[in-house]
Amino acid sequence: MKKYIYVVASFAALCFTACDPMEDVYEELDSKISNEYVADIRTALTDKDYEFYKGKQTVPAYVATGHYFTSEDQASELIPAILDKNYPQVGNKTKAAISYNLLTFKFGDNEINKVEKYDLISSDYALGGARFSNFDRESQVTTFLNAKYPNAVEGTLAVLTYTWYNGSAEPRSSTVTDSYYFTNGEWLDTYHVSNEDYVTVGRNRFNNFTTSDDDFLADHFNIFLSNSIVGHKVGDVKYVSYAYYNGKSTVQQVMAMTYNGTKWVPVEDDLIVHPVLRFQKKDSKWVADRSITYSLVPADYAWIAGQANISTAGNRANLAKYGNFNTFSWTNEDILFAMSELLKNKFPNAPEGQKFTVTYDAYPTGLVEVNLIRRANGNYEVPKEGE
Repeated sequence: MKKYIYVVASFAALCFTACDPMEDVYEELDSKISNEYVADIRTALTDKDYEFYKGKQTVPAYVATGHYFTSEDQASELIPAILDKNYPQVGNKTKAAISYNLLTFKFGDNEINKVEKYDLISSDYALGGARFSNFDRESQVTTFLNAKYPNAVEGTLAVLTYTWYNGSAEPRSSTVTDSYYFTNGEWLDTYHVSNEDYVTVGRNRFNNFTTSDDDFLADHFNIFLSNSIVGHKVGDVKYVSYAYYNGKSTVQQVMAMTYNGTKWVPVEDDLIVHPVLRFQKKDSKWVADRSITYSLVPADYAWIAGQANISTAGNRANLAKYGNFNTFSWTNEDILFAMSELLKNKFPNAPEGQKFTVTYDAYPTGLVEVNLIRRANGNYEVPKEGE
């Protein structure tokens, strides 16, 4: 009798197991619970990652073929799908710091497809929005060019002679000749090598360069740009327009130059930088953290020390003397308020919701990083959970 009962019980258990309609759901949930984990990912996209978008009609072809993005907005939109593909098992609260290729300048091989040489007449200035027969700002020249050459082709070089008005100099009006190069769909103000420039490098007999100058052009242009451009930054690009005798005739040519932090050097390919964009997985979706990263410099500590509404006079004096926040006397609230006031001063036009990751020096802990977000009232606060 006992044997019979055992067999029936076993058969019933078998039927229950085989017929449970929730079995697949349970297995899927068990799999997720056991396999998902929180990670801290730090990596750079590979060529294969960009090629994930090959053939995708809604994504520009250059992403897959050129292996780059053209803006941070584009990167924040497209990288999440790559993260889902590469890290399917990571769970919510996972963070990822992703280095990617960002195109900052598309190089066109210094190619000139057309040259337009034009001397402006009185009626032309109105095309640029000028009230008088002169230009007094660069935006007027660009407006004129778009109106004068609405169908400009890539690689067009316009050499314009026009009247320029500068009310703060003598003479106030002068006739200038300048070059503008049309590339990547826009007119770029191009450095036009002047007669005076040719004199400085001993090429003023015919005011042009020849094949014998090829090895020295970059050095010449570095001198011209260094002497004329103020406030240039690493990665800035400037085209140089110059006259060149090719053995048969004198033609106008251009050379793209970029500032590398020490001097201006020729551009030889597309310029690509490698910024890092941070993401966090929330509600099973990757969300870009568009924080602005900022580290305090000595002038910032001096500025804070000079604000009477921040902390106490003793704390400000100590900050001015040592250039860091003494956490034995500066409270955390004082420091956060100081950071808020500093950001309001340095980034007055930051939109509501903009996040900042700020690094400051504290004693005795050393460098401290704090995250702040701009509120509607203009103040900066520590973000709430989930922001």
